[in-house]
Amino acid sequence: MKFKIDHRFEGSPYEDVLHFLTEENVFDPKNMPNVKGNKALVEKITEDKKYWKNQWSAHGQIPSVVQHLIKPEMLSWIEETTYDRKNKTYFTKITPFYFKNVFFCESRGYFVKANDREIIRVTEGELRIKFPVFGQFVEEQIIMHMKQNFDIEYRSTYKIVKERFGGGNKS
Repeated sequence: MKFKIDHRFEGSPYEDVLHFLTEENVFDPKNMPNVKGNKALVEKITEDKKYWKNQWSAHGQIPSVVQHLIKPEMLSWIEETTYDRKNKTYFTKITPFYFKNVFFCESRGYFVKANDREIIRVTEGELRIKFPVFGQFVEEQIIMHMKQNFDIEYRSTYKIVKERFGGGNKS
């Protein structure tokens, strides 16, 4: 199942907002309701690229229809992301600890200049779960939770960008 998430930020100058979003912004994932924990495993930064590898675990309601397949301890994965500093693009691969042979998730992130005061962050990806009968349902559930978490990060980051680069209220 393909997914796309767009988030629009207001602020200028464009280059400064983009630099903040790609090089400075740090969001605390503890604010995400479906995240139980995360741990940085590897971080490598060069002039051209940033690479990080994190271990994540989630909690949440496992729909009753798949509880016989998925147990709470199975909601853990490795996220590997490479950020190309020149092209301002991200590539992320998710590898679960369980069901590796039936799970595929990759995404690409990039930025679009809408105008001199707006920048759009785009995340496009694909999630495939090859479970007979339940695969599409599980994909839909995971993407729904992922979008909820992205939206929480977006609201926090939007506020900071607006205050720092958009003339918002600086209380």
